[in-house]
Amino acid sequence: MNRFGIATSVLALSLVAAGGCASDPSKKVESAENQVNQSEMETAKKEGDQHAENRDKQAETTSGIQQSTAGTNKDAKLGEVNANAKLEAAKVEMKRDRDAYGVKAKTRFDQAEARASEAKVKAAKLTGKKKSDFQTSLKGYLTARDEANTKLQGLPLVGDPSWTDEKAKTDTALDTFEKSVDQMQSRL
Repeated sequence: MNRFGIATSVLALSLVAAGGCASDPSKKVESAENQVNQSEMETAKKEGDQHAENRDKQAETTSGIQQSTAGTNKDAKLGEVNANAKLEAAKVEMKRDRDAYGVKAKTRFDQAEARASEAKVKAAKLTGKKKSDFQTSLKGYLTARDEANTKLQGLPLVGDPSWTDEKAKTDTALDTFEKSVDQMQSRL
């Protein structure tokens, strides 16, 4: 199979992959990057083929060769520009999704923290076994809060390829944190 056949196969696979990742922005970015790489490979292939053809046709006039090369390069560059535009659109969508999730996650954290503060105030009046049980649940709350806070602080540093996994881990940490607050409130 020649290079063009391989490049066509890679492009077809990347387009199939792009169709299956409509809800995953990191996969959209990866797919768009693959399309950019594919367009660049096709451009290089077309230019190489054109140069080889030009060497074989040395009898042609210089102006005829330049016109032919210009047409081929123009089509290849247009494909590259389109692939770059798709890549940029995918990156913008990914940033928008990341920003929206960051706000939502921070809101969840702040609401749980407010409920925990209320529980601590009410717990000041507890005595005996209830106070001991509350103190135990408070330790679990502190651990869960630290874990959720660490995940939230690390989100802006996560690269696009691992974003989906880190988002899921952050959701899990926030769920655990919210459950620890619920447990604290149940001990009142």
